[in-house]
Amino acid sequence: KTNVLGTQNAIDCAIDNEVDRFIMISTDKAVNPTNVMGTTKLLAERLTLAANYHKGHRRSKFSVVRFGNVLNSRGSLLTTLKQQIERGEDVTLTHKDMTRFVMSIEEAVSLVLSAGARCEGGEVFILKMDVLRIADLIRVIAEDLGAKCGRKVKTKTIGIRPGEKLYEELLTEDESQLVKDIGDMYVLRPGATPKARGKKVVYNSQECTFMTDAQIRKKLKELGDLADRYID
Repeated sequence: KTNVLGTQNAIDCAIDNEVDRFIMISTDKAVNPTNVMGTTKLLAERLTLAANYHKGHRRSKFSVVRFGNVLNSRGSLLTTLKQQIERGEDVTLTHKDMTRFVMSIEEAVSLVLSAGARCEGGEVFILKMDVLRIADLIRVIAEDLGAKCGRKVKTKTIGIRPGEKLYEELLTEDESQLVKDIGDMYVLRPGATPKARGKKVVYNSQECTFMTDAQIRKKLKELGDLADRYID
């Protein structure tokens, strides 16, 4: 209801009040979705982009941004790890090969503002994000916290949940042949012409370069609360 009806309600209000620019925040889970949540986000994307065609004479412009995992946001992986560590529990890992796109709250905000400034209506903006193995992130946190508090933080594997992917995608096969690289992000514009054969962009978390331990530690230090409390 939030992702579908809520999005349509917001679109209708934007059109009625002639809001200048409307940016819908989507997720990598909307690309080739394997669960209901991802599918509803995909539908929210389609509703947003379609609004450019049924708005009539109204001036509103509608575009989409796709995020990966926003680290240290409410309900994120780091929040869960932090709670497990504070309770003295084992840190849980779903699968050793799981990979994810990650970004800071600051990067997420910057993407929305940049998309708003560039929005002409109908685009999908995708930030170029860091990619890491979840197992590497958990190991770094466990190692550094263990050294700081003088105890070993254990990790247990709990298995993949129904509908969960080992890796995430930010572009479909068709989109990969239409997207344009504009430096800090990719942009998919309406009416884009397919690229020549062999020129498509591959953008999934399985085929990108993973962050090193040093890069993960640097990213954690930039996040504030978790880094200040746990990472030297």
